[in-house]
This record gives sequence, C-alpha cells and structure tokens, in this order.
Amino acid sequence: MSEDPDGYLEIVPAYDADGRIRLALSGDLDMSGVADVERALDPYAREGRSVLLDIGRLRFLDSSGARLLLRYSRDALRSGWDFHISRPHGEVQRVLDVLGIAPMLAIED
Repeated sequence: MSEDPDGYLEIVPAYDADGRIRLALSGDLDMSGVADVERALDPYAREGRSVLLDIGRLRFLDSSGARLLLRYSRDALRSGWDFHISRPHGEVQRVLDVLGIAPMLAIED
C-alpha cells in the first residue's frame, strides 16, 4: 500500500506570524477534492479574512482544481478579500500556464 495514494488531498491550516491564515495543500487537487478545499476556504472568504493558499506540495492539479483557484482569485478581487496563492511548481505550474490562468492569479513567492 502506498503512503500517498492517488487522489489523496491533505489540507493543513496554520497561522502566519502576521495572523494570516495559511492553508497548505498536498497531494492531488482534482474534482474529488474541490469540495474539501471549498469547505476550508468558504468561512474565511465570508469573514474577509486574509488567506494564503500554499499549493507548493500539490503534485497534481486538474481543470476543476484550476477553476477553483481562478474562482476564488476573482471573488477576492471583486470583494476586496485578501487571497493569495503560493508556490506553484512543476506539473501544477505547467497546468496553470497551459490553461493561461497563471497571470490571473494572485501568486506570491
């Protein structure tokens, strides 16, 4: 049995030193995990809390996961909510680039 099976998504909440919420995702963000990420993000979005979605440990991102990132980024711009995405790399960065949405996301290093 693999320690990190296909389709596995882990969401770990933490607080940065400045009080910003950091949600660290690891594993695969696909159609089966989108609702879990929405459940984690929605309370902070409703409250207008500052959130950093750390995707540096994602190994896979499909179009439904990319759509989620784009939707929350657009909602944040419209409502003035502070929402950023950090550390896309490898295959995940490639998906964002191929879909042409990387420039539309608030990505920080």
